[in-house]
Amino acid sequence: ASEGLYSVARLLLESGSSVLCKDRWGNTPIDEARLCGDKNLVTLFKDAKNSQSYEIVDHSRPQVTGTLQTIDELITEAKSRRKCTVFPYHPRDRGDGQRKPGIILWVSQTIEELISEAKVQLDVSLDCCLLAANGGRITDPDMISNDQDLFLVSDEQKAG
Repeated sequence: ASEGLYSVARLLLESGSSVLCKDRWGNTPIDEARLCGDKNLVTLFKDAKNSQSYEIVDHSRPQVTGTLQTIDELITEAKSRRKCTVFPYHPRDRGDGQRKPGIILWVSQTIEELISEAKVQLDVSLDCCLLAANGGRITDPDMISNDQDLFLVSDEQKAG
């Protein structure tokens, strides 16, 4: 708000941010919009204030509810996202000229979600697991590093 970034403010409001929160100087987003002289931003915050309902518990500290995040938290989360490339063949079959291309995916919260998304994107219907380049089975998404190559193989193929 203090920088007059209308699109960022709108995104935060759509994500559930409160217009009553205060910064370290005690200013609300509406105060900051007024200080920077942005009438569109002031209107955006006033409309949001009118449409939001609040449960006031303790005015002495900022209220945080549910999934509200600061811009810094959103940026940190975006930077920490990992992606991987999933190929529809066994890692030992790299020399085969008939391979299908892989698909780049965001690493999911669970291996099951990642396998499910890979199966949809790669048009695979068999029961599958994910292997690393060394042939080891991936059982936890925390084992996956950013930009790692993974291999979606049927349960029969995993012994390779």
